[in-house]
Formats: sequence, C-alpha cells, structure tokens
Amino acid sequence: MTMKTYARIHDGRVAELFATDGNIAELFHPALVWVECGSDVQVGWLYDSGVFSEPPQPEPVEPAPVVPPLDKLKAFLSSNPDVVAAIESASK
Repeated sequence: MTMKTYARIHDGRVAELFATDGNIAELFHPALVWVECGSDVQVGWLYDSGVFSEPPQPEPVEPAPVVPPLDKLKAFLSSNPDVVAAIESASK
C-alpha cells in the first residue's frame, strides 16, 4: 500500500495532518473528519466545499513608536530651548 496524507478537519480548518498506509476510517473514531490531502496542505489551512486554501494573511501591524530613555529626552530638551518654548506655547 502507498502512504496517503489526511487532514483532520475541525470547524473548517485543518487541525492536524496524518500519514498512513492504513484505512483512515478504521484508525480513528468516526466522529473525527479526515480528508485526503496533498503534501502542500498545512495545519491551519481552511477547508470548504472540498477545497483546501491558505488562510488570509493578517494585516500588517504598525510597530509601536520607540520612546527614548528619560535621560536622552532631558538632554534633548535642555539643548533645544526653542522646542520647550513651542511646547509651552501650545499648551496655553
């Protein structure tokens, strides 16, 4: 017998992969849904109407701004009085 790869489907997603040369229906409880798949299928892929597909890529997340250490901020402000004056003027 030749080895076949199966994907266990749970809630429309590939939950795990299993390769066997046995009868998949005899190896696991019948409540588990196993579908034969190709070697390109990966855990986390979607399965809908007999078709496997990669999940959509998440939207890129903007990195959080880097806050300078307090000592560097103090040094910057002490050497840039015009910035301090602009901040004070804007807060009035």
